[in-house]
Amino acid sequence: MSTTRGCDIRRLGRRWLLVIVCTASGAAELWAQPAPELPRMVLSVATGISLPVQEPFRELYGNAPFPVAAQAEYGLLRHLRVFGGFRFFHADGETPVDPDFAPESYSLELRMYSVRFGASAVLPLRSLRLSAGAGAGYHAFRETWREPGFSHSARALGFIAQAGVEYPLSTRFALIGRVEYNRIPAKGGADPTGSLNLGSLDLLAGLAFCLY
Repeated sequence: MSTTRGCDIRRLGRRWLLVIVCTASGAAELWAQPAPELPRMVLSVATGISLPVQEPFRELYGNAPFPVAAQAEYGLLRHLRVFGGFRFFHADGETPVDPDFAPESYSLELRMYSVRFGASAVLPLRSLRLSAGAGAGYHAFRETWREPGFSHSARALGFIAQAGVEYPLSTRFALIGRVEYNRIPAKGGADPTGSLNLGSLDLLAGLAFCLY
């Protein structure tokens, strides 16, 4: 009985030893593999939907479809990129009826042009490239009241944060998805309080061209 039990223990020990050796060998092989090469420069164009973050802005304009963002990213270090880009935003809206402020409703149009710059960290994960970063944006916008025929223009400096993912289709092209938060303080315009955050949460998808 004791001899049989001793043989079973030895067989179990050999199996566990084999598992440990195979696991260590596989881990060593993965560790020895070179890390995937990251592109030196990424040029991308993306569009999607813009979700305003402040209630008065949502009441005036709702959710704006198809903001367009173009961005260039350059790798300073392996896991660090600087970026610069351009964003165009357009929305149609309507003023709410308020007996004390606006006894009747007027149609609105908002156009915004933004230049952004900042830095982001990049992490390769299997076949994906993940990124997260932040920066600043300079925004010029124009709000037009169509029926009265007048408009309000202003400029503002704001904050941007973004997180994205790249899925390479080839050595040159990749699909991208990106979430952006924009904070854009503004004064005047159709909001009766005279102060408004024109920022939004943008959900974007697009195509990138990569240079190594």
